[in-house]
Amino acid sequence: MAACFAFFFLPAFFFFLADFFLTAAFLLPAFFNDFFFFFDAFFFFFFFPPFFAFFFMLNLLQGC
Repeated sequence: MAACFAFFFLPAFFFFLADFFLTAAFLLPAFFNDFFFFFDAFFFFFFFPPFFAFFFMLNLLQGC
């Protein structure tokens, strides 16, 4: 179980944390832009990467 945690959970967790830094990098210029760019950046760079990282982690842990 420790090997599963080290090889499957930790990479997905750090990818989940790094996504928030990427989200801030894409959202900060969006506050000075129009609403469409703000919604597009928020939806694709905030919602999708943590969503897929979470279920990717669950699928890997199912094999342990």
